[in-house]
Amino acid sequence: ERTFGGRDLRAGAVRELLAGRAPQRLDPVRESAAKQSLERLAERGVRLNASQRAAFVAGWAAEPLHLIQGPPGTGKTWLLALLAAALTWRGERLLLTAFTHTAVDNAMLALARLSRTMGTPLPLYRLKPRDESPLTAAGITTIRHARALPARGAAICGATLLSAHALTDNIAFDRV
Repeated sequence: ERTFGGRDLRAGAVRELLAGRAPQRLDPVRESAAKQSLERLAERGVRLNASQRAAFVAGWAAEPLHLIQGPPGTGKTWLLALLAAALTWRGERLLLTAFTHTAVDNAMLALARLSRTMGTPLPLYRLKPRDESPLTAAGITTIRHARALPARGAAICGATLLSAHALTDNIAFDRV
């Protein structure tokens, strides 16, 4: 009801997306920041092909949303982890969500691997996981309640769509 009755930018973008005619709009300031981040990552040995670089920039700078899609094995999970990590290292709070526990856990574990590889810690939280052991072994904090998230500061919280409902009360994220 909010999407089809709403008049704000987000509702309009979702309607355009569902209709298959969503134009891509990049914020020039965010686009510049994304390109600078790619340069810093390249200095640290991170190499992306042209389509991955374009997806990284668009994922960072697109307003109000951007979808990254591709066939299996093209590096979508790794690219998502790289983009989420870069935004978090800049101080943003992110909600990482998907339909299934497996999808959320795979993305969170990719973030933990990236954090170890880069030698730069990430504040990773997983809300209501089905199986805590591989997550805690990877250094991801598992939480049962939204109030266990830090009130401020950079963080990535992984949650299924159903669990993310618990985050609506007084929990703010810069990006989802």
